[in-house]
Amino acid sequence: MRLAKVTLAGFKSFADPVDFKFDAQRVGIVGPNGCGKSNVVDAVKWVLGERSAKSLRGAAMLDVIFAGSAVRKPLGAATVTLSFENLPDAKGERTLPLDADHVDVARRLYRDGRSEYLINGQKVRLKDVKDLFVDTGVGTAAYCIIEQGRVAKLVDASPIERRSILEEAAGVAKFKLRRVEAERKLERTETNLVRTREQLASTERRLRIVRSQAEKARSFRELDLRFREQRTTLAMDQFDEIQTRLVGLTSRLADLGNQRQALQEEVNRLEATYQEAEIARHELRDELHQMDQRMLELDGTIEQATQRRDLVQRQRSEAEDQLSEGRSTLESLATRARELLALHEDAQDALAATAEQLQDAEARVDELSETATTLHRDAERAAQEADMARVERERQSNRRSQIDASRRALEGRRKTLEEQTQRIDARRTGLLEERSTLEQNRKTAEEEIHAARVEVERDETILREHDDQATKLSKQHGDLAQELADIRHQRAGVGSRLHLLEEMRQAREGLTDAVKGILDQTDRFTGVHGLLGDLVDTSREDAALVEAALGRDLEAIVVRDLDTLEAIRTHLVETGGSTTVCLTQDGTPSATALPDGLHDIRHILDLVTPNPHAAHAISRMLANTAIAPSMNRAMDLARGPLAGWRIVVADGPVIEADGRIKVGQSRGGSTSGWLSRRLEMAELDGEMRGLDDRISLMENDLADLLAESEEARTRQHETSQRLNNAMNVVVDGEYRLQRLDNDLHRVQRDLRSVDAEQDELSTRMRQHEIELTSLAEQARTVEETCRQADAKQEECEATAKTQRQRWHEAQEQLASARVDVGQIGEKLEAARRDLRHAETTREDNEARRREVQEQQSRRSGQADQFDAAIIEAEREIETCSARRTQAESEHGQLEQRMTEMAESQTSSGTSLEQARKQHSVLERDHHALELTRRETEVNREHLEDRVLEELELDVSQAYPAWKEADRPAINRAEVEEEVAELRQQIKSLGNVNLDAIEEEGQLEERNEDLVKQVEDIDQAREQLESLIKELEEVSRTRFEDTFATIKECFAGPQGTFRQLFGGGSADLQMVADEDGEVDMLNSGIEIKAKPPGKKPRVNSQLSGGEKAMTAIALLLAIFKSKPSPFCILDEVDAPLDDANVERFLGALDQFRGLSHFIIITHNKRTMIDCERLYGVTQRERGVSQRVAVQVDEVGTDGRISKKAIERQEEEEPAQVLPLVETNNPQNDEVAAAVATTEATTTA
Repeated sequence: MRLAKVTLAGFKSFADPVDFKFDAQRVGIVGPNGCGKSNVVDAVKWVLGERSAKSLRGAAMLDVIFAGSAVRKPLGAATVTLSFENLPDAKGERTLPLDADHVDVARRLYRDGRSEYLINGQKVRLKDVKDLFVDTGVGTAAYCIIEQGRVAKLVDASPIERRSILEEAAGVAKFKLRRVEAERKLERTETNLVRTREQLASTERRLRIVRSQAEKARSFRELDLRFREQRTTLAMDQFDEIQTRLVGLTSRLADLGNQRQALQEEVNRLEATYQEAEIARHELRDELHQMDQRMLELDGTIEQATQRRDLVQRQRSEAEDQLSEGRSTLESLATRARELLALHEDAQDALAATAEQLQDAEARVDELSETATTLHRDAERAAQEADMARVERERQSNRRSQIDASRRALEGRRKTLEEQTQRIDARRTGLLEERSTLEQNRKTAEEEIHAARVEVERDETILREHDDQATKLSKQHGDLAQELADIRHQRAGVGSRLHLLEEMRQAREGLTDAVKGILDQTDRFTGVHGLLGDLVDTSREDAALVEAALGRDLEAIVVRDLDTLEAIRTHLVETGGSTTVCLTQDGTPSATALPDGLHDIRHILDLVTPNPHAAHAISRMLANTAIAPSMNRAMDLARGPLAGWRIVVADGPVIEADGRIKVGQSRGGSTSGWLSRRLEMAELDGEMRGLDDRISLMENDLADLLAESEEARTRQHETSQRLNNAMNVVVDGEYRLQRLDNDLHRVQRDLRSVDAEQDELSTRMRQHEIELTSLAEQARTVEETCRQADAKQEECEATAKTQRQRWHEAQEQLASARVDVGQIGEKLEAARRDLRHAETTREDNEARRREVQEQQSRRSGQADQFDAAIIEAEREIETCSARRTQAESEHGQLEQRMTEMAESQTSSGTSLEQARKQHSVLERDHHALELTRRETEVNREHLEDRVLEELELDVSQAYPAWKEADRPAINRAEVEEEVAELRQQIKSLGNVNLDAIEEEGQLEERNEDLVKQVEDIDQAREQLESLIKELEEVSRTRFEDTFATIKECFAGPQGTFRQLFGGGSADLQMVADEDGEVDMLNSGIEIKAKPPGKKPRVNSQLSGGEKAMTAIALLLAIFKSKPSPFCILDEVDAPLDDANVERFLGALDQFRGLSHFIIITHNKRTMIDCERLYGVTQRERGVSQRVAVQVDEVGTDGRISKKAIERQEEEEPAQVLPLVETNNPQNDEVAAAVATTEATTTA
């Protein structure tokens, strides 16, 4: 595997797409400081998954997107792509686990924060990118990227930090990652196992309860199905009966509707005629109003013309006055012009004299200015010498400040080390205390788990008892609720019937319009006691017989005296119509007794109880009226013993005394039911009160039962809550116990790490003491140099002060001369202003004279116009006066037509009123029949509501299909009996949980799943424990072998340390724990380095170059053990001298063919050794550009020569690229597309 190319687009300073091809063994990247070389390293780290903005030298991750420059706008996205060659080796195996010769890994970040990783154009996760490079030596923290400053840190790093680099070389990182993941999975698995077992126990308990409920639910479904079938059959039969009755009523309503429509059309015709007359009358009135308006307008026009004539006459007089005034003004302006000419000549003479004085003063100023310039030059020269002395003094002072700052920094670092030592001591004490606390908490957790398990067993027993009690209360509640629903249903039916009867009574259904009109005027007819039907009482069973006997006399009006009778007669004559009237009389005439021997015959008066006001009338009407059981018996009696009597048959017909037989119902059919409805209303009202009392009592009982059930459910919920809490305590306790064991292991590991850090801090504090001594000696030397610089500075400043004083005196003389020049110049300017003022005044006077002459001409023309306007106004006054006389004549004719139209409209209104009265009579008849139909519809709706409530069946929609189907006749009584029996059986089941059947199946399925889950989790736990042991063994073996190899390559006789230093010795050691044992899985790594001629006790005593060489030697040893496909070295040769650079470059030769190096450098020797050089420059400020260069084209400060830049522009002409602005959110996707396209084009 080889890194073939890096492509940057919009990343940091690389605004344009740039690619770096690495097709040579050693590729160098050069350029001045700040040009963007290290941005290439940051780009590689960023693609490999770096998530720390600080590590990328930024405050936030969005800082990697090009932020714009002086001439460029910010971009909306940044994209970096790493292109790898992934060719198979001799065995046919590829380094990267992808079956492709070329692998492109890219990362893209948008300005809105969206980020994505891509492998060969496919979006992937960061984890996929890291897994791709596992065990290859490539990564953000691996040894393939050695940044500026990281080399020395490798020596000063802690043993644990060094170990991570060797783990990457040993290929242990992936095993370590898998082991950590396995341990986390094992922890989650054990927690899931405990929870799953608790869920299994809970499911089994619930399943035992649900099974009995499911059996009851199945029985309910069978009974409910049969109940619905029979109830539907019964409801359809009842609906069919009501529907047939409605069809007859609808037919009768249609006939009345046709008559009413014909009469309505006649009324509409008369109304239209009346409206047309009304419209014509309004039109005449509008014309009359317009004529009045026209006369007013003519009056106004005459008045306006008179006013205009008077106004013009006044204006003509004013114009004559203005012409006289203008002639006087012209004469005065001519006199003023002669005076201004004399003033202008005087101003010209004064201006010439002042100009000569100004010329002499300016010559004096030029002479003084030349002298002041010479003196100022001498003063500046003396000031420069003083500044140079001051700069030297400041440089020495800065040097002294730097030494002081270094000394303070060392003292601060020493203080920091002391504080770190104190913190580490405190941390060690805290860890010991934490270990003691954890052990005590572990013991407490075990005790809490035991107590919680005892609580779980006790609460399970109590919960079973509560379940049984809740089931019993639920059954009682269901029975009572069903009974209450039936009573409410019955009350709703009674209330509906009572409401209908009340509406019919208030509408006086069945009464004639004459009777309704009298009863509606109780204030006029004060002597009316009421209807005869309202003053008679009987039983509900006998009401039909009494109604048949009285017939239309039930609507007779009972009055107190003859005055009331006369008032009623007069009213009926006026309004039309007739009625029967009964006078109240004292005493009750005796009834005619029935002949003897008629035991099956009753007298009608025995069935009634009349009101005292109607007693006389009732007795007279029914004195000879008897009741026969059948029509045959009545006919025998009429021809025999009861001849001359009225005989009422029980089933309705009436045989009159004269032999006439009345059958059926009269046209006012509802009158015969007036008494029955009144009696039925009284009976229904009593029944309503009884039902209300029963409902109130049952609601109280139901409320008590609900309160008891709620209390039982509360106790059940509390017990269930306690059980769940206890189970949670058990689970949490076991989890906490496991966590405490992990914490104890962590504390032991931290104690070993703290001891190692204490040793390292002691070594650093000794090194700081040595450096402080050296800085104190340098400070004394600098102090002496500063005193010499102070003396020289004082001498130069005295000379400069003298020269400046002489220059200031010359400046004062020059300023005085310039003041004189200024004063003369002001006099000259004043003379010029006087001259200009005189000229302006003459011009204004001449313009004023021309303006007055023009005004005189205009005023002469206006006088002629005024004369013409006066003549026109007088002509208009004469015309308008003639037109007004004609309008007065037309106005009289319109008033005559208006009177005739009013008489015609009155005649049309009389005809319309008569038609409306006839329509009102038909409307009342139609309304009476409509009420009867409405009663039937209410019964139908009541049936539909009951069926919809009980069966959730819309009868009106199902009826057509039922009507068309062939079906046998039903016995309604048997069906009603079966429905009642089924309803009782359903009630006996009590409260049924229909969801229990489905829940039973779900619980059984869940129970089986939980049993399988417990088995699977147990098996997974065993596999994870086995995997962790296997990974630890593989990691230990591989790290031990790799450590031995790296140690030999680094510290052996032919090791890289001796190659780079030309001798000396070094060693790599595993850090032992406090027991003196080495743990190959966790122990850190310590470096012992002894360059030739030195024996430092600690690594901090090495110089910067020695630390860099030691770190490079270790990295090269790691490369020998396991070469990385590439290695980026960012200015690692900066601290090395020329000899060490030679050794460093020579050591890289041994890796030729194994890995290629990308070196960022400023060293000429390193550049010469590179096989290819890329220069990075900023020809445009803030925008980095890649240039192919030669060694001689790079300056000492890293700058690229113009020759190389121009050659690059000729080879690759600059592309004009579109900018993606950040202030438009829609440009984010455009930015990504642009970046991808540009990268492809460059490649």
